[in-house]
Amino acid sequence: MKTKRELKKMKRVVSAMLLSVTIASSVPTNNVLAYDRTKAVDYADKWWDRRNDEYDSFSSDCTNYASQVIAAGGLSMKKLPKRLAWTRLGGVYDINVYDDSNYDYWCNATYTYLGYTDFVTTSTWSVVDQMAGDSFSGLQDYLETIKSWNRYVWGAEKKENMDKIADKAKKGDIIQVSKGGRFTHSYVVGKVKKGKVYVYSHSKNRGAGADDEIHKMYEEDVFKDYVFICLLQK
Repeated sequence: MKTKRELKKMKRVVSAMLLSVTIASSVPTNNVLAYDRTKAVDYADKWWDRRNDEYDSFSSDCTNYASQVIAAGGLSMKKLPKRLAWTRLGGVYDINVYDDSNYDYWCNATYTYLGYTDFVTTSTWSVVDQMAGDSFSGLQDYLETIKSWNRYVWGAEKKENMDKIADKAKKGDIIQVSKGGRFTHSYVVGKVKKGKVYVYSHSKNRGAGADDEIHKMYEEDVFKDYVFICLLQK
């Protein structure tokens, strides 16, 4: 039979173990913390018809905008080392899909070299995907390969595939379309309601309104010249 002192000691040990389990179970996993869809869409809604001066902007700005949305949702920017950024100050640094030493950089950030400050953007941030015949990667490659986002691909020419997207899509997802052997345009899913998917984008600006619903866009031949449409989802 155990003494009162031993019983008290056992109670303290058990209590400590229970407290530890309770704390551990109450801490969100990395997946939960990784992407806040509400914050992402709030950002998309704020900036769909204008540009944020905190980032560089481009004439073809759709994927730059999509990356900003994802960053607002909590995906951490991974900046280039200064020694690499210096070579492309004011431009886009091509992330080589075959070079593991720089494959996972993702940024649109300011750098200073010899007293001159300007943006440097990685191709993973501003380019839709790896261009046919080229070695550098884009946002789709980064999200799928580095961040382990799911990628679903359907034929863009079939109306029923819009229903498949609507069945899977969540706000904050990325939709991309392809033609000529590569994906060329990015949209942000703003909301999914009653089997309909409303999107934001730059180039052309879309604000997840009635005209920005993918079934209506299909009916208006927005996807007419595209071959594939894909959904990227965390």
